[in-house]
Amino acid sequence: MKIAYDNQIFNMQKYGGISRYYTELAFQLYDESIDTKVFAGLHKNEYIQKYEASFVIGKQITYLPKTANIFLKTNNVLADSYFNIKRPDIVHRTYYNNKNKIKKSINVITVYDMIHELFPDDFSAKDNTADLKSITIKQADHVICISESTKNDLLRIYDIPESNISVTYLGYHSLPDVKSTHIENQNFNNSERPFLLFVGHRGGYKNFLRFLKAVSISEKLVKDFDIVAFGGGKFSVDEKRYISELGLEENQVKNIQGGDNMLSVLYSKATLFVYPSLYEGFGLPPLEAMDHSCPVVCSNTSSIPEVVGKAALKFSPSDVEDISHTMEKVLYNSSIRDDLILAGLERTKIFSWEKCAADTLEVYRSIL
Repeated sequence: MKIAYDNQIFNMQKYGGISRYYTELAFQLYDESIDTKVFAGLHKNEYIQKYEASFVIGKQITYLPKTANIFLKTNNVLADSYFNIKRPDIVHRTYYNNKNKIKKSINVITVYDMIHELFPDDFSAKDNTADLKSITIKQADHVICISESTKNDLLRIYDIPESNISVTYLGYHSLPDVKSTHIENQNFNNSERPFLLFVGHRGGYKNFLRFLKAVSISEKLVKDFDIVAFGGGKFSVDEKRYISELGLEENQVKNIQGGDNMLSVLYSKATLFVYPSLYEGFGLPPLEAMDHSCPVVCSNTSSIPEVVGKAALKFSPSDVEDISHTMEKVLYNSSIRDDLILAGLERTKIFSWEKCAADTLEVYRSIL
């Protein structure tokens, strides 16, 4: 069997979850002696460049943002020319596009979520991701979804046969095992109060403002805990105003930027990880928290229950009181907290890149 992945995501991302997914997938298959190629072209990705001497066709370069689209279009043409000449059994597109189908190969696409379709107001009017996704899905011979939830949404929104869809869960790699690091950030000091941790982007469906509201309505939570929001950029003027309107002190809600080392430390130090998102195609942060013995409370919607299983307490993300009460239930009951920590450590063992690759290979074999 010959498997080939195209260039797109490696031209678009220097780092990122989707490019990590395809890098891990290609590496695991190559490691199992499957004939695997990634046509990355002239790319900027840090993950795939490690394998340029083995299964990668291409080279990492640095190019200016203004030239990115030129390189992408050029690599698109070169990749499809390569596929038409080499005729791999499987061509797995790494992102949505309006490229022509590779006629002599089976065309596969992975769909990660339906966020653009379900939350269009969270995106710019110029964002054409949903249109490109529609074209790619309709051209594909087979679609892989990363959760049953995403599969169900796909079936509801697109008119494609269920037999053309498979589900393979993502893998998970532990973050660096960093015992401690000096956290340099606005108003943050290791000696301060215990804190609740929120990770990632905060806008729209990520539901950060409702999480803040849920904390603010609990006298106990306000009295006993700070809030740390990691990543997602600095707080906006509107976010700062809302924090003030809730009666939360400015130095009680902190924003920290950083890489995996910093995130690892924060997971280890947090009293509770809160994941209030209205929608996720999969959602790795709860697993990251569990891997650091940090108890998790999360939304009961979309794919999130699939990922966390019974290793987290769940709430309705649209119900502020439910979010607040669920946080209190874990924070003020050591037995529940300890049970969640143990269950979380077991839960992370279920998700591995080896299993993801094995399941994906099974899908490839089933459609040949």
